[in-house]
Amino acid sequence: MKIQRIKKSLSDHPLSLVILFGLFYLFAWIWVVTHRISYPFELEWMEGGQLMHAARLIEGKSIYVEPSTEFIPFFYTPGYPWVVGKLSPYFGGLSFVLGRSISVLSTIWICLLIFWSIFKELTAQNFQFRYAYSFLGILLYMALFRSNGAFYDIARPDSFFLALLFSAIFLIYFFDRMPYMILAGLLMSLAFLSKQTSSVYFPLLCLYLLWKNWKLAIVFALSAMLPTVLSVYLINSKTDGYFWKYIFEGHQGHLFYWKNILLQYWRDVLFIMPILLLLPWLWFYYWAQKTTFFKYVPWLLLLHWAAAYYQRVDDLNFVPHMYYQELFYENPHILILLPPTIMLLLIAYFLKINRTSRSFRLNPFWLLMYMAGVGASGLNHSTQWAYSNCFMLLSISASIFIPLAISELYENFSKSQWVINTILILQLICWFYVPQNQVPSARDIQAVQKLKEELNQWKAPIFAPAHPMLAWDKDRYIHTHQMGIQDVAYQGGVKDLRSKLQKKYWQAIVLDEDLNGLRKYWLPGLEDGYYLVQNIRYADKNVLRTKTGHLNRPISIWAKQDFEQRNLSPEISANYESYQRRYHEQTFGWYSASTLTIERINQENTLKGLAPSNRLQIPTDWSVKPSKYKGQQGDFVLSTETSNLKYPANLASQVTIKSKPFKVQKDLLSFLAKKITNHPKNPNDLLEVKVLLQSNQQVIAQTKAWTEQFQRLELILKDYIGQEVYIEINDLDAKQALLIDDWRWQDIY
Repeated sequence: MKIQRIKKSLSDHPLSLVILFGLFYLFAWIWVVTHRISYPFELEWMEGGQLMHAARLIEGKSIYVEPSTEFIPFFYTPGYPWVVGKLSPYFGGLSFVLGRSISVLSTIWICLLIFWSIFKELTAQNFQFRYAYSFLGILLYMALFRSNGAFYDIARPDSFFLALLFSAIFLIYFFDRMPYMILAGLLMSLAFLSKQTSSVYFPLLCLYLLWKNWKLAIVFALSAMLPTVLSVYLINSKTDGYFWKYIFEGHQGHLFYWKNILLQYWRDVLFIMPILLLLPWLWFYYWAQKTTFFKYVPWLLLLHWAAAYYQRVDDLNFVPHMYYQELFYENPHILILLPPTIMLLLIAYFLKINRTSRSFRLNPFWLLMYMAGVGASGLNHSTQWAYSNCFMLLSISASIFIPLAISELYENFSKSQWVINTILILQLICWFYVPQNQVPSARDIQAVQKLKEELNQWKAPIFAPAHPMLAWDKDRYIHTHQMGIQDVAYQGGVKDLRSKLQKKYWQAIVLDEDLNGLRKYWLPGLEDGYYLVQNIRYADKNVLRTKTGHLNRPISIWAKQDFEQRNLSPEISANYESYQRRYHEQTFGWYSASTLTIERINQENTLKGLAPSNRLQIPTDWSVKPSKYKGQQGDFVLSTETSNLKYPANLASQVTIKSKPFKVQKDLLSFLAKKITNHPKNPNDLLEVKVLLQSNQQVIAQTKAWTEQFQRLELILKDYIGQEVYIEINDLDAKQALLIDDWRWQDIY
């Protein structure tokens, strides 16, 4: 009885409960957009790179130039950054807010197009519940926000070109007159000049118009092709052919995965957004029964999808994947099988109780546009570097087609409406996401401010490959994006990158997590002229991390080697550069019970030093190679190396160096350290650095040196800010020695 009551409720109000579930996603998107549109940092890691395209155009420079650290364009046409650049003088200059606002307005326009397309089509066919079906289309597109990578409001061209593309489609279908065909052609051209993916729709639209009216087809085709061809020719001529190299030849350098387009794309859609395949299939099944040519096509599709389904079932031990991580029920992996399985069973039941085929009035044009969306998303999905935004074309097409399809299914099979409603509600539940996870926190905003304050200590230019807006906001300096460096790697790379690193062109360099780990490959020679200033420490794993796309964040700051004295406190040297003035240990603020050695590599590659506590001189003929000190901050480092000195062995094997007392100023104290050893297998327990409270000599932080390259070590002191402490450096191993350099106070972001 209870099941019968649920069926009756769903049948009496065919869309009310579905719309109720869908409203959550509309309000969630509005909340997300209003709370993150003004965030002064990348939500997605390529946002800053897109804005740098606009910055180049604002300065009157070409964006299609020879690859260099000055600029490398993304492999997109220039429409979106051109619009951003043109609008920037009227909206307070170039900013993330402006770039995102264009995407937000484009998304709102897309939603209106979805509504109008469904409403006008159902009005022409005299269907009931036109407003409900039309509103359902908007809700479906909003519900797909997170599954589409949360890209609707990102400062990238996706939403902008889609708004232009579907505006052209709307005009072609609903306004079959010459002036509108010209306008549709121009919109199609603008869509292509904003992102090349729109070209997938062009031949299908031409075929539709050719079937409808060959004159309209010619007018549309010429209106689209002439401005496009002319624009491509002019831009390519002005850029000495680089436009063509990037936009067309550049894409040839990206791998195309045939295994994706043949099977894995269908697998991902089937498990992430199954109704985008299954509900159109259900309509197509009944529509195809009225034809001879298409009668068996639905079963061939189902057979293909069965293979995709089996592939996922056979590989449930897959590593965390960017698409499936958007599902709240991803773990354990077996749970992802439930939604498509339940939906397939419901569709099987629907087919069983509705064997008779009915008449269908829906214009096949919308099926054609749906197929174009499926194909375009499949091509994007199968291209190297693809992300979840590849599904956006499919999502818009399906958001129009599904309400139209179920309107006919509801009309023809009114007693089975509850089955389709159940499928829709199940899918809406499965798309659930936590809106707050898409919005930067107060800690994120504070971290942005701290990072910018940290970078203010360096003059221009700075280089932040994954975050070029940091350099733009600070000094109006434009440089290439990390993605550009990767894009041209197969073409010989960025030729001036190594030379600029060798010349110490940039005052500071900010690296993200992946580039930091691969810096020897992407930034060859970095450690020859730069040293690690800071390993950025965060309060948790999500602070300042991008919210979508390539999930990354700044992880380290490097600066070119400098030779100016800095102090840890007024009486304590932080980098030992005051040794140049031959001061005694009291000036340094460091003292030792044994022998303190301050080492320097001079131009003759000879080591000189001073032993202040007992006035022993270090021999001047001690030869050292420059590469031995790669990664140090300046001329001098603090050394515990005494094995070559002519005094008792017990002093050589036990060296303790202490600082004068000072007050803790920030969350942590970091320093550069490396060990020197002739016995790499020796334990590191005898090389340690401690911080002790001055009041009771309690050890409150300690660390050990363990590599033979300079690394930055940290001592966490956040619980002792304002208290008086001192540093103790212990070298109790005669076979190893410590080199220490560049003490720095640092915040935890």
